[in-house]
Order: sequence, then structure tokens, then C-alpha cells
Amino acid sequence: MGAIISAFAAWLGPFVMSALGWLVASFGPAVLASLTVGIGVYTGFSAIQSDLSSVIYGYSSLPSDMLAIAQLMGATFVIKLFVAAFSVRVTIMAARTFFINAK
Repeated sequence: MGAIISAFAAWLGPFVMSALGWLVASFGPAVLASLTVGIGVYTGFSAIQSDLSSVIYGYSSLPSDMLAIAQLMGATFVIKLFVAAFSVRVTIMAARTFFINAK
């Protein structure tokens, strides 16, 4: 029984190693590029979020009459819209740079 398992392992070992080598060669660069883009975008959005939170805290410390005028004008909606548009633009630019042009 041990000889059969040994022969099977001797046949299966190189097959598994070659399949693993092929997987790493074909998917490795794409995975590393995805991780790089993800970490970069996350770091950028963290910086944007911290700056935006300081703006929001400053916005809420306005006097009440100015705060009411800003709310009537839709300043919070404009800030949210700007941040959403900016984040979508950055994500699309990163995707184009790393995935469409990378050939």
C-alpha cells in the first residue's frame, strides 16, 4: 500500500507544482496590481475623509443664521455631491491606468 501512495505522490507532486506555477505566473501580476490600486485608493480616500470631516466640523460651528442660509442653499448637498463625483473620478482614473492601459 505504501508503494502505491509513494508512486501516486511522485506523479502528483510535479503536476501540482507546475499548476501552481502557472497560476502564480498568470494571476500574480493582476492580483498585485489590484492590491496596489486598492491600498492607494484607500489611503487617498482616508486623507480626503479626514480633510472633509474637518470641513464638516467647521461647517457646523458656523453661526446659526449663516448655517440656516447655507442649508437653504444646499451647501451640504453640494459638498456630498462633490466628494462623490471626485471619488468616482479617482476610481475610474485608477482603473484605466492600471487595468486598461496595462498590457
